[in-house]
Amino acid sequence: MIMETPLLLLREMNEKDLPDLREILQDPVAMTAYEGAFDEAMVLDWLDRQLQRYARDGMGLWAVIRKEDGAFLGQCGLTWQQTPDGQVPEIGYLFKRRFWHQGWATRAFFACLDYGFAQKGFSKLYSIIRDIAAEGKSIIVLGDTLDESIGLANRIIVMKDGLITMEYDAPADAKPEQVDIVRYMM
Repeated sequence: MIMETPLLLLREMNEKDLPDLREILQDPVAMTAYEGAFDEAMVLDWLDRQLQRYARDGMGLWAVIRKEDGAFLGQCGLTWQQTPDGQVPEIGYLFKRRFWHQGWATRAFFACLDYGFAQKGFSKLYSIIRDIAAEGKSIIVLGDTLDESIGLANRIIVMKDGLITMEYDAPADAKPEQVDIVRYMM
């Protein structure tokens, strides 16, 4: 197990998770940001990349498990992503559609935000989302949740090239719940 919240467990994925991964990665709606559903070879490659990330980086996308019944809800975690500014640590997530809009992704996201600052020692974390995916409610819900539940400040700066990047700064003396959030389109 990587981390635990009152309602969730986050752990490394393994081959036993393939049926659950297929439900996400082969769903064309869930995979809109990736320009469509994955075929079987792409699903296997996805899991293999996560296993490599765990070994190489000590992080990756982790299985998000609901504690009350052991249900695999989705995946959320920290990965290195290439941006025009160089390689950055990103919080990413993909969930089964039947678990969308229930707060699970938000809970997992905040667990990963805390883990990235407290356990990995990052001073800044990012979330990168294609503009096509930004039409969904998850960004709005996430923004509302950030503002209302833990009082994080946010600023929106519009930039270019069809990606939305949300940047999370951790002041040296702040706890994760006090982190300043900067959202910008890049």
